[in-house]
Amino acid sequence: MEAFDEKRLNDGCIDRISRLPDEILGEILCRLTTKKAAATCILSTRWRKVFPYKVPLTQIHLDDTELLRGPKGTANALQIL
Repeated sequence: MEAFDEKRLNDGCIDRISRLPDEILGEILCRLTTKKAAATCILSTRWRKVFPYKVPLTQIHLDDTELLRGPKGTANALQIL
């Protein structure tokens, strides 16, 4: 198993972003929407560990419009009301 400091991407480049301290990774994730931050964390096991613990709840931006829209072909929740 390769050491974290020597981790390389598929193209041979060194993964320097994942080597940043948790506080900086958390700051980066805080500047994304919740959906994009969660999607970003899927790409790296290191980021997955940072997201739930380092992103303050006050920084999470929730977008309810997707919940109200529903899947294609279903009634819009706002139209029902």
